[in-house]
Amino acid sequence: MPGRVPKDVWLLGAVSLLNDVSSEGIFALLPYYLTALGGGPALVGGTWGGMELVKSLLNVVSGRVFGRPGWAKPAVAAGYGFSACMKLLLALVRDPVTAGLVASLERVGKGIRTPPRDAILAGLAGSEPGLVFGVHRALDTSGAVLGALLAGVLLTYGVPAATAVLAFALVGFLSLVPLIPVEERLEEGSSEGEGRGRFPRALAIVGLYRLGAVGWMMYSLVLGVQGPAAAAFAYAGFSTLHALTSVPAGRLSDRFGPGVALCLGYAMTAVTALLAGSGLAVAAFMLYGLAYGVVDAVERAAVAELSGTAASYGTYHALVGVGSLVCGLVVGWLWESVSPWAAFGYSACLTGVAAALAPVLILRRGSGG
Repeated sequence: MPGRVPKDVWLLGAVSLLNDVSSEGIFALLPYYLTALGGGPALVGGTWGGMELVKSLLNVVSGRVFGRPGWAKPAVAAGYGFSACMKLLLALVRDPVTAGLVASLERVGKGIRTPPRDAILAGLAGSEPGLVFGVHRALDTSGAVLGALLAGVLLTYGVPAATAVLAFALVGFLSLVPLIPVEERLEEGSSEGEGRGRFPRALAIVGLYRLGAVGWMMYSLVLGVQGPAAAAFAYAGFSTLHALTSVPAGRLSDRFGPGVALCLGYAMTAVTALLAGSGLAVAAFMLYGLAYGVVDAVERAAVAELSGTAASYGTYHALVGVGSLVCGLVVGWLWESVSPWAAFGYSACLTGVAAALAPVLILRRGSGG
């Protein structure tokens, strides 16, 4: 029935919600936790880079190894379980370097679980991948909101970082419960879409966008967020806006096609960068939350329409991770060596070009080569 979301989508959304309460609560605290253990900025930056690298590399491997029938759900469970164990270990270690290594290893779980999980969602999507991924991303991001808010409250009331990390780590194990009744249904994929080059073309546009899409932390710098509690609350606000746009963006994609919806999200990102470069920090921060909600849901729905296999999701997520890492390095260098305006100008140029190309190159199945 059109407009009806399958039960397993809600269950996978509940898994992601609980896991994100755990993960985002810890990641909101992580820079300050590593500092409290005696680490410095180099360790914090190295940990973040290591997390992105590990996740990106494993996405490709996981998508190809665990995309077969009977393998996807066990891989999803193993990924969530491994992450929960690493988060618990993170709460128990007291050496900053070891803590940074454990935080990077936690991303092994995310790298393993994400492509097969998205492939299961694609198999549930039918003719409405935008709605399915919109609902899932809204639930996932609601967990991020709750986790960041709880982290901010705990920090405000002076709860030690180690105690807060332990509490969030225990929540991670609860995320495995809703996964138990989920049935594995995999999309066979669209050899037609891949053979005619639509999926590679779509990846090229996504890659261009990700090379210019500045992360939310850079916008928080423009906003002038200071202190761990304020940073946690700012991230909760960003995630709330993200969650609010996921389902409407998915419906827009189902009605008009992912190319049109991504054009909107990419254009919003370009405008966000221009606003930030012009000093309109609050408007930029709010618009970026809305834009990211559109992009996050619709890119995944586009993969479902054009291919839908676990291998395709592995390639997509790896591209996102590598592109975001390169973007962070380039933007950081431009910010420090030239000016913040140069950094956001670079972002606006690349995301604006991606917006212009998206309606032409990201097409529906059957809409032409």
